[in-house]
Amino acid sequence: MSMELLRPGDERDIFAAKYEVEKQDVLNFKNFYKHMHEWLEDEGFVDPEGMKDKFESFYFEKLTTSGLKEHRIWWRCVFIPGESSYVRYVLKIDFQNLAMKDTEIMHHGQKFKTNSVDAVVRVEAWVQLDYQDQWQKHWFLKHFDSFFRRRIFHERWEEHKRELYKKAYNFQKRMKQFLEQKTYEPMPKIFRHKRGV
Repeated sequence: MSMELLRPGDERDIFAAKYEVEKQDVLNFKNFYKHMHEWLEDEGFVDPEGMKDKFESFYFEKLTTSGLKEHRIWWRCVFIPGESSYVRYVLKIDFQNLAMKDTEIMHHGQKFKTNSVDAVVRVEAWVQLDYQDQWQKHWFLKHFDSFFRRRIFHERWEEHKRELYKKAYNFQKRMKQFLEQKTYEPMPKIFRHKRGV
């Protein structure tokens, strides 16, 4: 799979949102990872190559001399609104774990294995127009591509940008809920315990 979905400097890739979420505490990272993956699947996001659940495009793990783990994990996923052949939403999600170690906690009188970690999740959201380059490759349409986007389709891509913005920040709210961080809107209860126990 291509590591980079976006076309640098191309005005057909429209920025929608960017944020990061950090947690420095006890966190069952495996459960957090699975929970966020399931949320994206439930929302209809897929791997850019069409495989439903293969978001991970990069995985790096390093064991430090002090026995702590560090991770770099990249997810690249897309959502195609209304099965469009012209518009798709792109999420770039980068996990970075520092100083991760196994630990145990007591919960309702029982010991549970979990992790202590400084975790950062960075998210970028983009709307991609003509993501299959159909207009760019067509001998006639390529001459009207810019005009179409700026004059005729402008209002529609602004709607797509707002929709992706909502999806990206719903993802943030779901992460914060799992991590027991404040969100600006109330969220429904999740099935797993917030700490993943």
